[in-house]
Amino acid sequence: MKRNEQPEVQIADLHYKIHADKNKLSKALNLSLKQVSADITLLTDQQVKYYSEASQIIRTTYEQYPDHEIICFRLNSSNDITIPHCHYPEKTKPFEQILFLNFYEISFKKSLVKKNIHFDEDFGAGTNFPFGESLTFIQMAINKGVKVHFSSKYIGQHPEKYLFTPADEINKLRSLGAIDYKMHGWDYVINYINHSVKKMEYREAKYGNGLIELNKMNAYLLGAKEFKDQHLAQINL
Repeated sequence: MKRNEQPEVQIADLHYKIHADKNKLSKALNLSLKQVSADITLLTDQQVKYYSEASQIIRTTYEQYPDHEIICFRLNSSNDITIPHCHYPEKTKPFEQILFLNFYEISFKKSLVKKNIHFDEDFGAGTNFPFGESLTFIQMAINKGVKVHFSSKYIGQHPEKYLFTPADEINKLRSLGAIDYKMHGWDYVINYINHSVKKMEYREAKYGNGLIELNKMNAYLLGAKEFKDQHLAQINL
């Protein structure tokens, strides 16, 4: 890019055009990464309608954070633009926002692809762990020293506010348990469980509903164990 030339921003549903395996979202997104040509890219979902000024918002935000290679944005619900598409923290706390992040809210510089940062194909729609493809992508980037900014700016609309069903909640926690086991090991999982036990005891003593934390803990532990068993099974093939 020449000096004083504005960076090219690409918002495109690349992963739908080259969707070699329709059952695996992460695999499709990784195929999309190989097609990146613009200075800044945002891989989008066909359902998302981005505002006409979205590219300029993205470009301006990168100018404000020139040393950041990933910037995550927000979406409204198209049914009511006053309602966010999903839960966003009141303050941009990185860990909280990662948990609710969708791939179509993540923009990144072309330089990121050269660092072999990609979506983990063990996670995401079409796998045994249907959540977490965005979390693992961001975590991999952070582990490699990439600076990530979570913007409070809204760049488009999604058809509806995403509401988790009880089954979604269980699968999200299963996926989180599997991710933590894969990235950090069994000791990390045990520490999480110990922390959850304390929360359960506190909620039971104060509100009489410790069962909620117990169910969350069981789903998380199930995911970690399932991933561990799945990994061992692959090794023994």
